[in-house]
Amino acid sequence: MITIVYTANNKRLAQEISKILEYYKYDYTLRYIKEFSFSKDVEGYIFLSSTGIAIRKLRR
Repeated sequence: MITIVYTANNKRLAQEISKILEYYKYDYTLRYIKEFSFSKDVEGYIFLSSTGIAIRKLRR
């Protein structure tokens, strides 16, 4: 499963990426950055935010 993590400014882009993943039949979830928590069940993350925010979220 892939998790798309987005900020308020990138919600529309996250939805466009989810359409592409759906077309190729990938399992995915959309998560707002404030609702994000790290999970070992996820195969990959797509962060639509600044690099600093992504690193801070993954360190927790």
